[in-house]
Amino acid sequence: MKKLHIVLPFVFSAAVSIQAAYAGPDNWEFGMDRPGGDIGSFIQPIIDPKLCENHCTGVPTCKAWALRISDRRCFLKSTFPIPSINNNVISGVVGR
Repeated sequence: MKKLHIVLPFVFSAAVSIQAAYAGPDNWEFGMDRPGGDIGSFIQPIIDPKLCENHCTGVPTCKAWALRISDRRCFLKSTFPIPSINNNVISGVVGR
């Protein structure tokens, strides 16, 4: 049983690393942040990247978005910040 506790964090860590390189629906970037360029933020009622993406699409100056999972905060971006690895964030760029 003790071995299982030692192995699980490694397995979880590997899964997160693989997920960070994965672009999901509508080119969502799992495990990638886009720091900087914030034009506003809000807390979502649930963790749903589509809500954040849709809000960005509805703001003419929004070019990208980032959803911080830990507190469900969606950040709207006026630029295309360079992505950086952050397993607590799902981000994306709005295609206009």
